Order: sequence, then C-alpha cells, then structure tokens
Amino acid sequence: MNDKDLKALLQTAYDQARRGPDTEDRPGPIHADRSRRFVEAVASEFRERYKADDGFAVFSKHWTSNQEGFKLNELSYDVHVVQIERVGAKGLPFVKKAMWQVESEFARDAHEALIDMSKLVCGSAPNKLFIGPIVSELRQREYMAALLAPARECNAATYLCLVEHPDKWSGLGENADVHFYRFVAGDWESAGAEH
Repeated sequence: MNDKDLKALLQTAYDQARRGPDTEDRPGPIHADRSRRFVEAVASEFRERYKADDGFAVFSKHWTSNQEGFKLNELSYDVHVVQIERVGAKGLPFVKKAMWQVESEFARDAHEALIDMSKLVCGSAPNKLFIGPIVSELRQREYMAALLAPARECNAATYLCLVEHPDKWSGLGENADVHFYRFVAGDWESAGAEH
C-alpha cells in the first residue's frame, strides 16, 4: 500500500467515524465512543484491503470474527494486520507475519502518546501507524517532535495520522482532513498528497 492509498484509507475511516451517531449522553463517554468508532473504522478499512481469504487477519478490540480461530479479538495493538498460516489436520491458525501495527491515543498529552508509540517499537511489522490528536498550533510541533525518538527505533515504515480530537467533531462540518506524515530521514514529512 502506498502513502496515497494509506492516507485515503485513513480519510475514509475518519469520515465514516464522524458520521456515526453519538449513543452516549455525557462528553467523556461520547468522546470515548467516537475514538472507538474511528479505530474500528480504520480496522474495517484494513479488512477491505487484507482479506481473510487471502491469508490475512485484522484484529481489533470490538471485532469478534477472529474468536473462532484465535479465541480473542485484539492482539497487542489497537489494530493489528497479520498474515496467517494454518497447521495440522484441524487447520489451526497462527500468526506467520505481522504486516501492520496501529496504535492510537487521543489524549492531548505527549507523555500518553509516547507510551502508545513505544508499543510500536516492540513489534516486528514492516509498517507502523500512530494515530493521535491535532493539538493547538503552538503545541503541535512539540507533540510531533516528542514522537520522533520512538519513530527512529521502529525499524519500519512509520506513519503518523493526526485528526481533530473527538470533542471537536460536532463542529467540523462535512470536510475535515486527516493530517498524514511519514517518518523520513529523522523527521515527520507530509505524505500521501495528490501530485
């Protein structure tokens, strides 16, 4: 998947999550539900590209279709795309190779982001994505800079997707773009733009 396709996947998921109905009545639970919808929409978009019939599985917290073979919904990441293989007469599945590891953290706190970004360092996937919030213009540079150190340690194609915090979704209107970056030569470089 190239940068343009990945950005389009994220934009589609973001648009879908923002259109979903709010089912809670207090701000905290509303924001948590919106965050969950976005992560599950990202997982759903990955499922469209990495089909089970082609030997892949996409794990996420609220997806139960992996229960039969793996007896769990979520592996080590918010979204985990893996190649699977089957062994034995029963065709028991196992993870042959990690393809994508995705972590998200919507706290506007770089420390919280670093905790989740550190999880990506621990994995072996060739592709890693961190999803976080757009913070104030003044703090955005500092927030992104804090994520550079773990990005250097990922040893993979590493991406950053920033979107408005779920508490701002009601006022965004129809058009709200994801901010999408790729870790290149020690810095975050805007990626996925139309040429």
